[in-house]
Amino acid sequence: MTSTVAQTQQPPRVDLLPVTGADVALIQACIRTEAEMVDWAGPDRFTWPLTREQIVAYLEEAAASDGCRTWSAADRSTGIRVGHVQLMVAPDASGHICRVLIAPERRGHGYGRALMQHLIRHAFDDLDLQRLTLNVMTSNDRARALYESLGFAASAGSAFSLRMSLPRPR
Repeated sequence: MTSTVAQTQQPPRVDLLPVTGADVALIQACIRTEAEMVDWAGPDRFTWPLTREQIVAYLEEAAASDGCRTWSAADRSTGIRVGHVQLMVAPDASGHICRVLIAPERRGHGYGRALMQHLIRHAFDDLDLQRLTLNVMTSNDRARALYESLGFAASAGSAFSLRMSLPRPR
């Protein structure tokens, strides 16, 4: 009698690391189409084609902005950078998550979930935030489903984007 043991692959774990110059190339490589750029940053932040200069300006602006925290997400087991995220912290102890990005070859493998779970824990446990919000394009079904599975609920919206909110767990 042969026994088959199902092997379960552990979900990836990520660390949030300070942004470096190498992240410019990561961001540019992740944004392959104008539609992906709009899903990532909305319709008004960048112009297509997304250039190195636009990304450098965005990262410099973020670094100079009070309350803005920008990270790379790195696979904890390999150290390979797999994504990017930004958190805007407001004086009212709320945070707005934006510019969530996972490398195309890593999408669908749990990295987005790992990044968001890590960021949510950091925001509530380390930064003592009381509420998180984010915007997602209504056409971005995968991202919206991920955010809903993490407890975010729609709080406002338009034909193009949806505002979602997550209160601090009690």
